[in-house]
Amino acid sequence: MAPTLNQALADQTVLLTRPKASSLELAEALSALGASIMYHPAVTISPGPPISPHILENIANQHYDGIIFTSARSAHFYFTQQPTPPPTDLPAFSVGPKTTQALDSCWVGPIHEASTHRAIALAKTINEVFRSPSALLFPCSNLAHKTLEEELGKFGHTTTRLELYITEPSPPVDEPIELEPGTWIVLSSPSAAQGLTNITGSLNQIRIACIGPTTAEAAVKLGLSVEVISKQPSARGLCQAITEACRG
Repeated sequence: MAPTLNQALADQTVLLTRPKASSLELAEALSALGASIMYHPAVTISPGPPISPHILENIANQHYDGIIFTSARSAHFYFTQQPTPPPTDLPAFSVGPKTTQALDSCWVGPIHEASTHRAIALAKTINEVFRSPSALLFPCSNLAHKTLEEELGKFGHTTTRLELYITEPSPPVDEPIELEPGTWIVLSSPSAAQGLTNITGSLNQIRIACIGPTTAEAAVKLGLSVEVISKQPSARGLCQAITEACRG
């Protein structure tokens, strides 16, 4: 009997390469479609260096006009890396629904969400709120792309980059993972693509799904064969892309 619509991935195995705690939403969505889930992080995430006294003073004195968050993780580290609770009544700018959700329970100021999950869209959202040059704080990882800062600079805004956590590809292992032919691998970042090459053996007949074009480009440069690219950088988008590929 053919799988039902609700079990469209019943015969598929999917390897998730983000830390398990960060993959729960995607894992649940894939499991609901019948997929078997495997976890093997291709990246490591650790706290960055202490925040400089100068920036801590600026945060406490509300020197910044707004705070930019491009992931739920950046919001988490913004609160946990500071010795005292930071002000939360400033405008916050979110790259998408998941980041907004992470802020909803702790942010008392307005939260402005970008229309699409793209740096250019987020920069436009910020410029619609601040029509004149403003000072912005950007909590992020060490690998955060410069596009957002460059786009804000075009509008005359000043962005202070605050690298709160470090994302690194997983190092090479003595015994690489061997996967069954037809296994799906989900890549959610360029660093995960690099880490994947460090922890796996042959990837022949392995199907790779990327969360977006930037990750896909990085994967291809590493010699990986990318089968699908999600149209939306979300669990729903990835599930839809993998399901459509399986249907042919």
